[in-house]
Amino acid sequence: MDENMVQVSIKVETMDMFFFLLQHTYRSIAGICGVLFSVAAFIVLLWTWGTVSTSYMVLLAVCSALFTIINPFMLLSKSAKQIVLNPAMKTPIIYQFGENGFTMKQGKEEASAEYRSLYRIRNTKNYIYLYGTGTRANIISKKQLGQQAQKVTELIMNGRNKE
Repeated sequence: MDENMVQVSIKVETMDMFFFLLQHTYRSIAGICGVLFSVAAFIVLLWTWGTVSTSYMVLLAVCSALFTIINPFMLLSKSAKQIVLNPAMKTPIIYQFGENGFTMKQGKEEASAEYRSLYRIRNTKNYIYLYGTGTRANIISKKQLGQQAQKVTELIMNGRNKE
């Protein structure tokens, strides 16, 4: 392994999957519209408080909680199930990050990709998401990267911008 390569072991945990699903859901048009719907329902609930029937107020309360409270709990439950039920999630993935691309190894399986061939790269405070398609991504936890987080981020971002 040359000096510009970084090798790390990443195991996707429940909260890693939850934050991925949360950002993936709420960064879409449907997610934004859902939050706006919930906020509008809450405003109508406050505006009509005490002037409409109890059943109407309960309906407005449920609508206001739907995308702001209920859906995130459902995503957390889905994340936990996915981590527990998917056998691939039980084994860490060994990543080797280089200047132009990365290799993933898990058990006997191995795959490589160049950064510029990825559909999208999202670099957040706590995660790097390497999207192979619009909906599937490799979740790289910066917490698990530890001191190598900055080096891995630089390799990925510089590799993505190479011509």
